Amino acid sequence: METFWTSPASLDLLDGSLYSVRVSAVNGAGATTVHETNGVIIDTSPPDMVNVRIGVTSGEPEELEDGYALHTDLQGIQASWRATDFESGVVSYWVAVGTTSGDSDVSDYQSLGSGRDGYIGNLNLQLTNKTTNSPIYYLTVKAENAAGTFSKNITSSPIKVVRADQAGTVTDGWEAWSTVEQAMAVDVDYQRDVSTVTVRFSGFESEQHGITHYEWSVGTEPRLDDVQPYTAAGIAPSDHNDNPGGGLSSHGQAQSLLPLTPGVQYYATVRAITGAGNVLDFSTDGFNVDITPPVIQIDSVGVQIGNNSFDLDWERSHYQKSADSVNANWHIIESEDAIASSWFCYGSYPGACDIYPVTNTTDTSVPNSLVKPKSDGMPNILTVSSMNVAISGSLTVDETPPVAGEVFCPQFVQDASELSCHWHGFYDTESTIQYYMFGVGEAEGDDSIFNFTRIPSHQTHFSPGGT
Repeated sequence: METFWTSPASLDLLDGSLYSVRVSAVNGAGATTVHETNGVIIDTSPPDMVNVRIGVTSGEPEELEDGYALHTDLQGIQASWRATDFESGVVSYWVAVGTTSGDSDVSDYQSLGSGRDGYIGNLNLQLTNKTTNSPIYYLTVKAENAAGTFSKNITSSPIKVVRADQAGTVTDGWEAWSTVEQAMAVDVDYQRDVSTVTVRFSGFESEQHGITHYEWSVGTEPRLDDVQPYTAAGIAPSDHNDNPGGGLSSHGQAQSLLPLTPGVQYYATVRAITGAGNVLDFSTDGFNVDITPPVIQIDSVGVQIGNNSFDLDWERSHYQKSADSVNANWHIIESEDAIASSWFCYGSYPGACDIYPVTNTTDTSVPNSLVKPKSDGMPNILTVSSMNVAISGSLTVDETPPVAGEVFCPQFVQDASELSCHWHGFYDTESTIQYYMFGVGEAEGDDSIFNFTRIPSHQTHFSPGGT
């Protein structure tokens, strides 16, 4: 038997108090059974939202730049939130995303449970345009307590969507490039230089934190540093100032003098460190040192006679009856790298091309009927040449000094150890600035107080603590 009871409307219950109901059942014989509920808490007040933070989990501080939360995930937003409800407690947080404060035009309210952080997915966010400063996104959160009452909405800091940290591209060799397609075209796989490693890099970016430091290594495997340990020496970022995140340029070059062994595959790795300490790295596809030329062996000369051709014997001359054409076959031995180009010609004396001119070829034979020999007893001498793809680096003559910038030091200091200087505006358009020399003296050009010290090219300030 099921019975319902509703209390009178005039009960004066206190908010936050626990009330229970006791029911007694008495049968015809006068026996009594008592049942008491576990109680109900009276909660007429809504939860109180405390905060909402973008890009962090519960308990972590939010990072803002110029009042904006910078965000890189185009598919969703990680956030934390917190509300208080001392009566019945928070049972669910409802979250929406919009392009104006408090709006839900991107994602309508959805319950993410009682946890104090979560991920709102399936958003398909757009990058914020730097010129128009749009779109800007907002996260709006409200809390629901066990009594079914909702808090007031709270809206997050404005959210700018920026590109995620990007590891760039690094190529072997000295030739500059501006696109990935060009990079693949100019990347060096073989070189003749046995003492220098040169690489170009581009595309390292961090819109959130900027690139603050570069270092590189050379090894016999990608990201290995068994030939040259990671170092900032030899790296020269470009002098561009309009860089993502306000840090160092996204591109530049690096060069180092190293003893290289022919036949060994070498790999260079460039690492960019962001202002947040994140490491972005990229390794080249490797290069080999080749100092040996290709070897050409001529297999046959003359026209075919039946199924045989003249066997070569360089101690005697060869003769043929036909004056219609002359053919030849050869093969190229190149064990270390590919052939860049080959050509042949015919002449009346060794090295000459007066019978048939220099002709580039990708084959290893003279096509049938292509060359008509000289007759009347004149020799027809074949010359074949081949070049591999191992090439040397370029040399740029730079006779001009760097353009001087400005150096700023305090005019007065209380203690010599407090001296700290910074500079800007130094540049060199031909060979780039490799390093600075810093010294302190009693006259211009003098370093009698603090000896000239080499400062890396990426550094723009220095404090000589021993002055």
